[in-house]
Amino acid sequence: MSFLGECAQCRLLKVISKSREFGLNLCRTCKDTLNYWNKKGFDQCSICPRFARVAIRKDGKPICQSCYRINFAPRNLCVGCKQIKPLLSSYKGIKLCSTCRSKRRIRDESLFEVCVSCGINKPVATRNLEAKAICYSCYMRGFRD
Repeated sequence: MSFLGECAQCRLLKVISKSREFGLNLCRTCKDTLNYWNKKGFDQCSICPRFARVAIRKDGKPICQSCYRINFAPRNLCVGCKQIKPLLSSYKGIKLCSTCRSKRRIRDESLFEVCVSCGINKPVATRNLEAKAICYSCYMRGFRD
């Protein structure tokens, strides 16, 4: 359950919720940050300076997903935009670039659900603990319930 209060990590007054993993009242930003730093499969990228999820290891050195996509991913013709791009995403069995996949997903009303926060039928960004839909706008504002 979310409520307005002081975050145990950043000490700012924000919409917070009790973190199951850490047992603290945390804002979305701090909760995501702590989850990020505690995940397995993350390392310092050998190309860029970011600490991120490792996509591949080349000669034993970690390479993040962004650098993999830019430097190593195979490139083919995207059915959506007709450009040569990395086709790492698929939508209903069709290989698309990530931009075209996102555009098709946002327009597909079969994936829409009523957001538990704003009550509008929109694409689902995430779900709360009761598996109810939360739209992207409400998720970015920190709504969790």
